[in-house]
Amino acid sequence: MRAVNVAEVGLGIRVDEVRNGTDGEARGVVISSEEVLLIAGERGQANAAWRSSGALFARFRQRTTSHVTLDVRELVIDDSSMVAFAEGVLLLGTGSQTRLTRARLEVEPPIELLVSPSTSGLWEAALVKAQRTVDAVFFARRLTNLPASHLSAETFARTIEDGAATTSASVDIVGSAGLREMGCGGILAVNAGSDQPPRLVRVAHVPPDAGLVIGLVGKGVMYDSGGISLKPTDASHVKMKMDMAGAAVAAAVALYMDTAMENRIGVAAYLPCVENMPSGSAMRLGDVVTCRDGTTVEIQNCDAEGRLILADALALAREDRVDVLIDLATLTDAASIAIGPDFAAMMCSDDDLAADLLRSATKTGELLCRLPIHRPYERLLRSAIADVRNVGGPAGRVVTAGLFLERFAHPVPWAHIDMTSTMASDEDADIHRIGATGYGVRLVLDLIANMAARVGPSDRTSFRRSTWPVTAPSE
Repeated sequence: MRAVNVAEVGLGIRVDEVRNGTDGEARGVVISSEEVLLIAGERGQANAAWRSSGALFARFRQRTTSHVTLDVRELVIDDSSMVAFAEGVLLLGTGSQTRLTRARLEVEPPIELLVSPSTSGLWEAALVKAQRTVDAVFFARRLTNLPASHLSAETFARTIEDGAATTSASVDIVGSAGLREMGCGGILAVNAGSDQPPRLVRVAHVPPDAGLVIGLVGKGVMYDSGGISLKPTDASHVKMKMDMAGAAVAAAVALYMDTAMENRIGVAAYLPCVENMPSGSAMRLGDVVTCRDGTTVEIQNCDAEGRLILADALALAREDRVDVLIDLATLTDAASIAIGPDFAAMMCSDDDLAADLLRSATKTGELLCRLPIHRPYERLLRSAIADVRNVGGPAGRVVTAGLFLERFAHPVPWAHIDMTSTMASDEDADIHRIGATGYGVRLVLDLIANMAARVGPSDRTSFRRSTWPVTAPSE
């Protein structure tokens, strides 16, 4: 028996070199791979089943103070499923929890995998890859779980800047004065009622010879009261501290994307960060706002604010000439009503991009339901006074929201992911703890990996990082 040290990934590997013997050194609980499979069930679901198996094992581990060894020597499993299983174990770790209390989190007992010599290298690689992904998920979860009292737009921006310090990513941060200079009227209008200053953050992880750059736009409303269109005081309102989940996910992807992809693909994340509050200076119904690209928008609902800040960010990403655009946003309750808690809604202007996203959704278990870009509904957004209005009425709200956003992304291939129904879990179940899920991180990281594999040596992106105004500390 020899040990392979993988302490940095939170799981250990023990290699059994005596194939027909028993482990005389193992202490605590030994679970055979057959028992794990029996618990998981649904073997035909491949990675989803393996991920759930890992989560079930993690929950067993949490119920004991013993040293736990999982025997996987006889397990027939490919490397992709190994990663999924490891993700399932690690996603249940305490590293995703946000605790604003004096009480300390309990230290979890260690886990050790018992593997055969022929698969030890595969398992070690799978654990390293899974940990990198889970670190990104935890980063997004921790930010999303923070209350607005502890996470302003300024604090969010500085957190991203600090996170990028140990990476090759560049970070640009723009404050109020710079946003006025840039003509980002959507961001400024939404934040007008708040005492907290807005921020616009760009995180660019783009190697010099990148063949493709994916632009991610994440909605960053640190708290959404609804503004003048005040939300009711109910359970959904409490979750409005999470209305920045899209920005947290986009930032996590840009900061944690696999370094092995660096010479082939780049990511630029655009994160408009605001607070939507009612006050004497707040945006009003009937106001007309001018966005970055010159589009004028009539405000007919101050609680349809996310699309206004996304409009400015999409326009800026388009100006930087990204090759693909994906926005991630907790945009409409209508998405939750239409497709329930297991899916995020997707609209996409490019069938190839949509197919790629749906494949990654199936593989990662972060499911998507594609909705149509139905052009006749554009009439619902017509305004008598401006180019467009920010809502299209009660019917087809998910689709009209997507149609509104598409005009700011066109002609770049674009996908809109409305993650309202998937941003949080109300129960401690499967791979999730109660609170933010980090939905979208694993989905987009898998998409990037698949796209990177297709980028050829002669491919070159047209991406050019434009110069933004420098933000003074006092803004």
